[in-house]
Amino acid sequence: MTRIQATLLILIAAVLISDPVLAQQKERETKQTVAMSQSVFEDLTEAQTLIEAKDYTGGQGLLSKLAANEKLTPYERAQVHNLSGYSYYLQERFQDAIRAYERVMAQPELPEALQQSTLKTMAQLQFPIEDYPTALETIKRLM
Repeated sequence: MTRIQATLLILIAAVLISDPVLAQQKERETKQTVAMSQSVFEDLTEAQTLIEAKDYTGGQGLLSKLAANEKLTPYERAQVHNLSGYSYYLQERFQDAIRAYERVMAQPELPEALQQSTLKTMAQLQFPIEDYPTALETIKRLM
């Protein structure tokens, strides 16, 4: 194991351990609840069912159709990209998964929990492709 790999592993462990502690230290803020339309929810549920049945082509097709809808809210669009990233992850298409998660992060006004989980996932995906410098930068964004 190289020195940079060891450093990254230590940083990831520190982030994963400290995350609950940091959450307890933050002041509670009133946050607006995000909503999702019934039709988008149903389409996402159908896409997830296809993906879990390993019909990745069908699931990605439905997600692509959904992503083309200009009326999606940023939160709905983020959820479309999030599920797309998950589908790519299951197929071990890590570069495509990372790009999908980057599209999640590009959406405005994401809930903090979604931002944090997306960043953690991105950092974890950057390890198998040995993109250690980017993984380190992603971990820094978590802190």
